Amino acid sequence: MKSAAYSDAPGHHFGQHVERLDFDKRKAFVKAVDVDYYTDAIRYMQVRVLKVAQEEMIAGPAARAHGDVLVRLQDVGSKKIKFFTNENVGSGKLELPENEMHTTSFWLTLGHWVATGSLNFPRVGHTATLLANGEVLVAGGQDTSSNLIGAAELYNPTTGKWTVTGSLANGRFDHTATLLANGEVLIAGGVSGTYTAAAELYNPSTGIWTSAGNMTVPMAFAAAALLPNRKVLVAGGSNSWTDHRARRSRSPANCGRWACWS
Repeated sequence: MKSAAYSDAPGHHFGQHVERLDFDKRKAFVKAVDVDYYTDAIRYMQVRVLKVAQEEMIAGPAARAHGDVLVRLQDVGSKKIKFFTNENVGSGKLELPENEMHTTSFWLTLGHWVATGSLNFPRVGHTATLLANGEVLVAGGQDTSSNLIGAAELYNPTTGKWTVTGSLANGRFDHTATLLANGEVLIAGGVSGTYTAAAELYNPSTGIWTSAGNMTVPMAFAAAALLPNRKVLVAGGSNSWTDHRARRSRSPANCGRWACWS
C-alpha cells in the first residue's frame, strides 16, 4: 500500500486535519480539529505542447492555437493561511508523487521584447509619436542632469537605428505631441524653463520645425487629441507647480490659431 503522512506539513483544511493519504485506494484519513487557519498547496506545474492542431495570427505579434498538451503537477508543500486576514502563518514540505495528464488546450502566444538601437540622447519627459511612414519621432525632454533637450530623433523599425533630425526651437519636457491628418506633428506646451504656451510643428518631409503660435495659456502635463474636424484639443494639465486646472485650448490645423473655450 502506498501512503504518505503529513508529518512535516500543517495538514489542516477547513477544520479537518489530514493524517494520511492512501494512494492505492484513493483515500484520505482525516480528523476534525479546531483551528483558525486552513492550508493551501504549494504546487509546481509544467505544460508542454505535444501537437499543434491549429494556429493563427491575431492582432499585433500575438498568435492563438489549440492542440495536445502534457501537464505535470506536483504538490511540494503547503502553507497555513489564517482565516479572514489571509496571513501566511507557516509552511511545511510534502512528499507526493507527480501527476501527469495528457489533454487538449487552447493558448495564446504573445510577442516578446528584444533589444534595439539606443537613443543618441538619453532623456526623460519626452514624447514619442508614430509617424505615417512607420518611423517614431522622439522630441524634447530632459537629460540626466535635468538640462532641457531640444534635439529630436527618428527611429527606423526596419534598421533598428535612431537618427538625429531637426531640433525644436525651444527645449521642453512634459509637453504634448499630436500627429495631424497631414502627417505633421504638433508639439504644444510643456516646461521650458517656465511653463510655456509655445507650440511647434514638425514636417517629416523636411525634418524642420516651425512655429505654430502660442496657446492662450501656458500648460504642461496636459492631454491632446486630434478631433474629427482636424482641430487639436489640449485639455487639463497645470500652468504652475501648484495650480492644476482644467484649461482647454484648440488649434485649427489649417490656420494655426489657438482659442480658449469651455
